[in-house]
Amino acid sequence: MTQSPTDAEIDASEVDNPHSTDHADRRDDGKPVTNGDINAAESESPDSIGNKDQAAPPSNENWRADWQSQESEDPNSL
Repeated sequence: MTQSPTDAEIDASEVDNPHSTDHADRRDDGKPVTNGDINAAESESPDSIGNKDQAAPPSNENWRADWQSQESEDPNSL
């Protein structure tokens, strides 16, 4: 069984990581993020659930088999 990392190990791994919440250059203006902020950030994202061009979920009964077949042909699929 592997042991969970300690706080010190986690802190050490986040040094100079710009995605760390403790990074010195991370923007923090003190105001909470609003839904409007999130919607504005996602406005051009094809993965946003609000994207009008997002494909509708499959409607046929074999959607899972079709999806698995497509995934099996993808070299990036796990």
